Amino acid sequence: MSTSTLRSPYPSKEDNLSYQLCDLAAFDIDHIDAKKDDIEEIARDNTQLLINRIFDLRTESAGIAEGPVFATLPEATQLARQPDGLVVRLPREKPLPKPKPMTRWEKFAKDKGLDDKKKRSRMVWDETSKDW
Repeated sequence: MSTSTLRSPYPSKEDNLSYQLCDLAAFDIDHIDAKKDDIEEIARDNTQLLINRIFDLRTESAGIAEGPVFATLPEATQLARQPDGLVVRLPREKPLPKPKPMTRWEKFAKDKGLDDKKKRSRMVWDETSKDW
């Protein structure tokens, strides 16, 4: 790809996205037309805005000239400090597992106050023979 076909890293689109940078996510609430060209253009602009926002964070260089640059993402607890104030909780793929019911032995041991006893070794060290 020649340099004349590269687009600007600063899209002309208004930045009205909601960002969740710890998850590398941006959310656009605008209506999208079903035209393929429009969707590709919007996706490109939104992705560029997300990348720009990520590299506005604190960055570190690998120390190599023209080497990689690393951005330090915010912690999940810092989401409430975003300028737009929006925090989006992403859904889980599956529901939380239900707690397993106690077995008959666990119920009995709890009722009787028995401790979980680990298997004890029956071998005893004999000091005189220096053997187990």
